[in-house]
Amino acid sequence: MKSIINRMVVALVVLALSSLAVLADGKSKSVTFNDDVTVNGTLVKRGTYKVTFDEQSNELSIERYNKTIAKTSARAEKREKKAERTEVNTRKNNNKVELSSIAFGGEDQNIVVGGSSASGSTVGAQ
Repeated sequence: MKSIINRMVVALVVLALSSLAVLADGKSKSVTFNDDVTVNGTLVKRGTYKVTFDEQSNELSIERYNKTIAKTSARAEKREKKAERTEVNTRKNNNKVELSSIAFGGEDQNIVVGGSSASGSTVGAQ
């Protein structure tokens, strides 16, 4: 009986630790860009990508087919209310459309890219 309880406790500890590892990966959503955008000098063609924000390293990465397309520094800024849907904001700089921020649907934070502000025009959302 004692060994069964010990095994159950060990299993619960392993489960709890693996849950923490999953949460540490950051926030991730599937995002559709309706137009081509530039992220940290890299052109991201229009389409659907996995966008992940790592709060530990303050890094935003954009992936497609498990391949990282672009990475950039970013920071989280509090919103007044939760985003109803995913919002992608851009700005025009030297005739290029650059990503300025993303707000994931249901979240109360804007993920602001680099030194930009959270304002801009909405290019695409899902």
